[in-house]
Amino acid sequence: MTVQAPTLGDVQATRLDVKAQALAWLRGIGVRQVRLATGLIMFAYVFSHFFNHALGNISYPLMQDWLWYHTWWWRIPLVNITLYSAAMIHFSLGLWALYARRHFRYTAAEITQLLLGLSIPLWLASHFGATRVGGWIYDTTGSYGWLYIASFGIGLGAMAIALLFPPFPSQRAAPQPA
Repeated sequence: MTVQAPTLGDVQATRLDVKAQALAWLRGIGVRQVRLATGLIMFAYVFSHFFNHALGNISYPLMQDWLWYHTWWWRIPLVNITLYSAAMIHFSLGLWALYARRHFRYTAAEITQLLLGLSIPLWLASHFGATRVGGWIYDTTGSYGWLYIASFGIGLGAMAIALLFPPFPSQRAAPQPA
């Protein structure tokens, strides 16, 4: 039995085939796939952020300790650039979808999605200003205690407390004396 080695032409054909497959795969990526990928990256950050907050229901020291891991991971330069790029691309694709619309007949669900989608960057900017920029200025990164104070200082904490209490007294009738 004889074994034949591949010729130079066979190796080149295989290499071109892999390159053609890679190009075909890249051509198959569309706007929906990019929007999904960027959304999943942002979802991973939001999940880990809220998971860290949820640890506060168990204990404050646990939440404070886990903050170090959360901060360490998301501030790795490559991960940080990926997160911010995903946020900008996702927001830009949302604006592009709004621009490319051929009509302005919206359902209630579409109006809700549009208003929430366009307001989230504003909420994030205020949160970013209180946490990251405040941490840079006062060198207090890695602590939840000062974040609570900063939140009350810019009015967000007062708004959160106001939302806990109803604005009107109860509508129940007062008990009548016998």
